[in-house]
Amino acid sequence: MNRMILSFVIGALLLQGVELSTAWSDAHGHHDRLDPRNEPVVSRREAALLEEVGSLVQSDRPTAMDKLVQAIDEESSAAMDFALGVFLTQEGRLAEAESAYVRATDKFAGFRRAWVNLGRVRLLRERPDEAADALREAVGIDGDDPDAWKLLGYAYLLEDRLAASESAYRTALVFAPDDPEIELGLAKVLLNTDRFREALPLIKHQVAETPMYGELWLILVNTHIGLGDESKALVAMETAWRLGVLEHEQLLTLGDLYFNSGLYAKAMERYHDALSGGAVSPDRLLRCAEALFHADRIDDASEFLAKVQERELSDPARAWNLAGRIAEARSETENAKIAYQAALTADPLNAEALMALAMLQQRSGEYELAALNLGRAARLDGYEARALVQLAQMEVELDRFQQAVEHLERAQRSDPDPRVARYLNEVRQIIQMNRHSDLQTH
Repeated sequence: MNRMILSFVIGALLLQGVELSTAWSDAHGHHDRLDPRNEPVVSRREAALLEEVGSLVQSDRPTAMDKLVQAIDEESSAAMDFALGVFLTQEGRLAEAESAYVRATDKFAGFRRAWVNLGRVRLLRERPDEAADALREAVGIDGDDPDAWKLLGYAYLLEDRLAASESAYRTALVFAPDDPEIELGLAKVLLNTDRFREALPLIKHQVAETPMYGELWLILVNTHIGLGDESKALVAMETAWRLGVLEHEQLLTLGDLYFNSGLYAKAMERYHDALSGGAVSPDRLLRCAEALFHADRIDDASEFLAKVQERELSDPARAWNLAGRIAEARSETENAKIAYQAALTADPLNAEALMALAMLQQRSGEYELAALNLGRAARLDGYEARALVQLAQMEVELDRFQQAVEHLERAQRSDPDPRVARYLNEVRQIIQMNRHSDLQTH
């Protein structure tokens, strides 16, 4: 979960860099020393136009863009295409921006900034392989540019080329040791390779620098969990909650941490806090109710489930199945049957409900109904063997041993199981003993 969050955080930070670019100014990120060898020659007329466009863009952007477009042709400087690419990127016209940057690099292959921005736009267009091509050109022109190395690390990260990504991020860190985006990128690589201990100091540093960034706290929590230290994960999560930087849905994770620590009352507090927010996924809430049930917190599970069922669920049958199990735990057989029947109304092919209802019907002596439901369950993928074994057990209860053998043999053909094999042999022995007894009687 948090790895996905971290990837999103890194991507958002890196790609915001486009907004900080200007068409032709001194704002060049970390790499503020421009090498004239890596910059196109600009004529006096072009320089004057770029200055005019830069002044005009704040008050009349369409006119500024139009002036720039009209000035661009095959003979114009690569700087003009670069400036147009920046403006187009800021407007979200990424395909046109990419074309502008490509024209700039075609006109002047040593234009490092154009290669960097081309790589950035290709990342925005979710083409990391082509972005990496452009960014390798950039670092080949000037290997001291941390922004190019940082973006290259991110492109490799998206391609899951983790060794190359780590190398790029570490190179970027040499030139910009205080850049939080580089530290986060490197931390992502370390987390993706399960090197939680190496990632921890990087993430803790970022949390200390920007404590009001809730996603970073979640990454820290995930790192502690990866190290097997749920107590520290719990402290980090509770701290984030007290700072007010968690979303209500994330309170469920905090509740889960308390739950796993056996602090059920605190878990319930956080679960209720999450509920009060109103924007929490009901399916996620249902998982909390199921966890409470499995921990034998039957009353808590029931209370939570009632609140969950007030909301629209993607799988209402699952909630009814839990209601049925809660009723069974309370020895409320009829309520359990009603719940399982409700699950089947929501999903007629719900195997768990079919088998649970069949078991209750068998106990109540409703053998025909039980057999019907088990037969339906046996026709569902993944449940044939289990349903047939349960059906065989009912046949044994009714002294119909030969039918039980047939069901068990089918179960073994579907999914061989040594325990079922032993049970099958026991039923066969009973048949043999009955035959021997009959012979003696006659």
